[in-house]
Amino acid sequence: MNKHLTAVLGLPPLPATLRYDGTPLSKIRQKAVCDALQMYEVGIRDIIIQNIGDLPLLQKVGIETTTAMTMLSAAVRDALPSDCSLGISVLMNDGAAAFAIAHAVGADYIRAKIYVGAMVGASGIEYGCMDEVLCLKQKLNSPVRIWADVHDRTGTPLGNPSLTDACEHALYKGLADVLIITGKNFDESLAMLSSVKAAFPNATVYLGGGAKPDNLQRCVQYSDGVIVGSYLKQNGVMHLPLDNQRMGEFMNAWRATGERE
Repeated sequence: MNKHLTAVLGLPPLPATLRYDGTPLSKIRQKAVCDALQMYEVGIRDIIIQNIGDLPLLQKVGIETTTAMTMLSAAVRDALPSDCSLGISVLMNDGAAAFAIAHAVGADYIRAKIYVGAMVGASGIEYGCMDEVLCLKQKLNSPVRIWADVHDRTGTPLGNPSLTDACEHALYKGLADVLIITGKNFDESLAMLSSVKAAFPNATVYLGGGAKPDNLQRCVQYSDGVIVGSYLKQNGVMHLPLDNQRMGEFMNAWRATGERE
């Protein structure tokens, strides 16, 4: 089976957030579309839109963020050819907002950073969004798929549930289509991926971060797909612009793995 490659399109700070600098949404939209097409041109066929520039990252965002991301996501969806999939992730963990945006603009899936259980993060206890997402999916009778991060590296699981228990909840109670695993470092990520694939051999499991040209062979050995973000940016910093040389290096390494999806 061919492995799957997904890239993160990170938005700059949006209106009403701490670092928003007054840039008109029309210019943010133009930049988002250009970034998406730049990714497409190098061979990427799956893109997740995330509001990575926003601070604070809220459990539930305001209507201003949902509205802005809907407008931006619709522009990206309209600009991309139909063979490119699109995902929506509203940080920190507003799965319902992401699902509503994805359904409205014709995106393919959402990424929920905390889908089941609860995590202790920088702002305190952050609760899973499973019930809200499933209720909205039923209400809208929507085909939008659910990609669920499990034991995301940005927090610590509350109650110390095992990784396999959390994955079981996401798959069988939360009806997740894809599990996303990301450890505190690359070696931990591979160990976590290995244990999840052993416990759930028929599940689709993606590496959520840390992919680089020199470790892609190991990535595809342990996972069904890879999500890349920071490496494609200047100096490997997520908030900086895309770097054509780094994108070329990454895509050459990806093709060298023999994967084409």
